[in-house]
Amino acid sequence: MSGHTVIVGILLAAGAASRFGSGKLIAELPDGCSVGEVACAALRPAAYFLNCRFW
Repeated sequence: MSGHTVIVGILLAAGAASRFGSGKLIAELPDGCSVGEVACAALRPAAYFLNCRFW
């Protein structure tokens, strides 16, 4: 797959979050992590799997 771009996921992170009341991606969860950090971490295993499998 050399030379190809592989999309492993899409993190939808746009919008004003007006109904939420503040920036959703920077909102802190009970464990201290932000929503954005947790969302990115959820995509990481898929990227690792594809990297090991095809490259």
